Amino acid sequence: MADPTVSPPSRGRAFLHGLRVAAPIAVGYVPVAITFGILGRAAGIAAGPVTAMSLIVFAGAAQFMALSLIASGTGAGQIMLAVFLLNLRHLLFGANLSRRLPRLSRPMSALLAFGLTDEVFSVASTEPPAGPGQQLDPYFVMGVEAGAWFAWSAGTVIGYAGGAFLSQQLAVAFATGLYALFASIAVWQV
Repeated sequence: MADPTVSPPSRGRAFLHGLRVAAPIAVGYVPVAITFGILGRAAGIAAGPVTAMSLIVFAGAAQFMALSLIASGTGAGQIMLAVFLLNLRHLLFGANLSRRLPRLSRPMSALLAFGLTDEVFSVASTEPPAGPGQQLDPYFVMGVEAGAWFAWSAGTVIGYAGGAFLSQQLAVAFATGLYALFASIAVWQV
């Protein structure tokens, strides 16, 4: 159900603004996602499941943890429980961000919940509303999420494909990019 309070042209502008704002997130996600793809390949997992994990789960820390648990032979139920517990923090992010958004349909709320990551939350929660007394545009948030999701997914595919040519030591070096990414976003917001 479309939000009747937002006209289509302003939806497009808000979405594109979100994509632009997502650029620093995307730049940080690509090397970390490449690492995920490399490590997924090194763990002996086929390209399809590794890529599907990035497309569907879209939760970097949980995905790295799941890879480690898969490699150690942990059962599927235990992996799902661990991923669920690790991602509980997103409930707090979503509750906080929802206070700044207009009332949304369930499908729109579900879509925004899917794309909510630590970095997306950081950027979206500090974005000023369009005007005094207004709320955050959900299409802006959707744009930020789309940029981050595409970068993460593309980086995973690149990493998996390139994993045959890169060493695991290089993959570990890429992984430090996640910490640098969050630090750079935090500094950028100050």
